[in-house]
Amino acid sequence: MVMSHRPGREGEPPRDGHVPAYVAMEYLTEAYHLALATWCGRVVTPHEMAIVHVEADFRREVFVGAAEFDTELAALGRTSITLSITLRQSGADAVVARMVLAHVADGRAGSSPFADDQRALLEAALADSAPV
Repeated sequence: MVMSHRPGREGEPPRDGHVPAYVAMEYLTEAYHLALATWCGRVVTPHEMAIVHVEADFRREVFVGAAEFDTELAALGRTSITLSITLRQSGADAVVARMVLAHVADGRAGSSPFADDQRALLEAALADSAPV
């Protein structure tokens, strides 16, 4: 994935090539979307999930340019999953994050247990534990 950044207030991108933390977090979100699609296809989608907790350790500055993401399913609960996501640039860990995502019920007012077919796919991803 190529890291970029949003244009500044006047429509001009910042000149230093730095990626602000909030944009890096959006890329981490995109990484989990791709991982869900890889593990579950359309059986579990980002639309059914809500981020309920995030921890992020920014170990070095994030820059515009190439980046690699490793996303692993770290834990599977009745209504939630925990992901470990690492953003690397130039071979070094730039951001290491953990996200807890809740499977939300219709109307997004609360959590909902995973269906049997969803759980089976997530259990396979957890057993595989290889980064996506």
